[in-house]
Amino acid sequence: MSRGILSRVNLWWILVSSTLLANVSSVNAHSCHEVKTAFQLHHIGPLKWVPETPGTDVQLQICQHSGPTCCTRKMEESYRVAVQAETLQSIASYSYDVKYLLTSHATAFQDTLQSVVSFSKSHVSSLFDSSYPALASDASGPVGELFSDLSLFIRGGNATVESAVHRFYDGLFPAVYRRLLRPGTAEPSAERDDCLRMTRQDVNPFGPHPGELAQELARALQAGRALSRALGAGERPWTRWSGRGCRGSAPGRWCACSTARTAAGSRSSSPAWATAST
Repeated sequence: MSRGILSRVNLWWILVSSTLLANVSSVNAHSCHEVKTAFQLHHIGPLKWVPETPGTDVQLQICQHSGPTCCTRKMEESYRVAVQAETLQSIASYSYDVKYLLTSHATAFQDTLQSVVSFSKSHVSSLFDSSYPALASDASGPVGELFSDLSLFIRGGNATVESAVHRFYDGLFPAVYRRLLRPGTAEPSAERDDCLRMTRQDVNPFGPHPGELAQELARALQAGRALSRALGAGERPWTRWSGRGCRGSAPGRWCACSTARTAAGSRSSSPAWATAST
């Protein structure tokens, strides 16, 4: 598909270059009537930009010719805008099926991810309720943060599984210390809880389990993260193109510029303008 679009764009610019250098072949060699008609027919720009008779413009970049020409710098810029808009329109048109496929898969993936995260979070909370009821209320915060971090990781965010797991155990340790290791010793203290969180990895009360859990989760979630980032990369071009579009009047699929020679009787078989379907 991309090769086809590129070949069409290349053909477009070949037509632009060739027709911009074409000579006036009908009506009158000293008139820009034919160019003005084409300019108006395809809604390229204001008619006042087309001169009545051929002249010279030192600022021309495409319609370069040794003799007089019906092209002006403003006409060239208007043609450039028309070609750009037509190219973007063609890309969007030919790629609509791909866009729909990517968008539908991305939506389905996000819905499935949200469902799995919600189910897993509820399941872990239920395990605390049944196995460690004394920790259930205090564990709800760390559990919620854990699954939020894991969800961010899968979506391709700036997060790691290892940091998410360690943050979970850091947040859980003060509750374990108060409820299980030293129950009833003192009321909760913010300063003490902060101290316990900061020393958890040094004390290592949970043994090798945090490291093992981080490794297992990283292996299990890596494929989901890769898929999420791939779908996001596929959708980004459509986001960039969404703000661009064709002008109110769709530009014609052509570009034209004519030159006229002052010598009487000078005629060319090349038309003053050309049309080409892209």
